[in-house]
Amino acid sequence: MGAQVSKRACFDEAMTQMIADSYAQEYNRRGVWNKVGFLPVSVVRLERPFRGAAFVCLEPLMSGSYVKHNDNAGHIGTRDDTPQAFSHFTYEESNHLLVVCDIQGQGADLFTDPQIHSFDGKSFGLGNLGADGIRRFKRSHRCNSICRSLRLPSLQSTSSSGAGGAERRVEVV
Repeated sequence: MGAQVSKRACFDEAMTQMIADSYAQEYNRRGVWNKVGFLPVSVVRLERPFRGAAFVCLEPLMSGSYVKHNDNAGHIGTRDDTPQAFSHFTYEESNHLLVVCDIQGQGADLFTDPQIHSFDGKSFGLGNLGADGIRRFKRSHRCNSICRSLRLPSLQSTSSSGAGGAERRVEVV
C-alpha cells in the first residue's frame, strides 16, 4: 500500500506543478514585467525502493536563496508582489475554480512545489484544501500594483462561476 500511496503522491505533485506552470506561461503572456516559472518535475521509478518508496519526484537543484512567499493555509511570507499577483491571477483565469498557492522558490519568479486548491477539493493531492483553502487565500490577499495592471478584480466578496460560461455558483466567502 505504501508504494501505491507514494506513486500517487508523486504523480499528483508532478501534475500540480505542470498545471501551475501552464498558468505561469499564460500569466507571462499578459505583459507582466516580472515573468514567473516553475521548475520541471519528473516522476522516476526506482529499481530498488528507497525508504519504502518505489517512486520519487525529481527536479533540478535550485541555487540561491530559497523563499516561501505564501502557503496553502493563506499565510503570506514576503512582501513580494509577483507571487501574490500570480496566485490571484490563477483564481481569475480558472473562473474561480482553483488557486495556485504555496508559492516558494528562488527569489520572486522561479518557483517549485506549489499546491492547488480546487473548488471541490478533488485532485491535486493532500495539500488541496478545497473551498476552505480558496477562502483562506481570498481573506489574506491584498491586491497590489501587478493585480491592478492585470485588471484583476478585488477578491473581497466574489462568488465563483463554472468554466465554459455555464453558470455554477460555488460559495467561497
